[in-house]
Amino acid sequence: MKNLALSTVLISGLVACHAFPNSDSGKRIQVAKSLQGKQCEQQGLAISVLKQQLQIEHIHIYAESVGHDGMMRPQMCGTPDGKVAIFSIDQKQLTQAKALGFLVYPTQ
Repeated sequence: MKNLALSTVLISGLVACHAFPNSDSGKRIQVAKSLQGKQCEQQGLAISVLKQQLQIEHIHIYAESVGHDGMMRPQMCGTPDGKVAIFSIDQKQLTQAKALGFLVYPTQ
């Protein structure tokens, strides 16, 4: 009887963990903006410059990274390198971010 009660409590705990997922998980979206870098040249903008644009507008940033816009380009000096700054923000602030020139970054 003791083992049955203990098993029931453990299983109930595991079920509860799956029944209540992280409430923030569906409210975030990734936005991106070009770092304006060119091939064969020094790096373009620093990610901190674009981060500051969001922070000035009081847009909370959950995560940041540098990625690629996904477009293929010829290898030629002076052409864009395709690097973008990617920020995870609250989906409610997407309109504000778009007004600053950020675009929704597709997630896999």
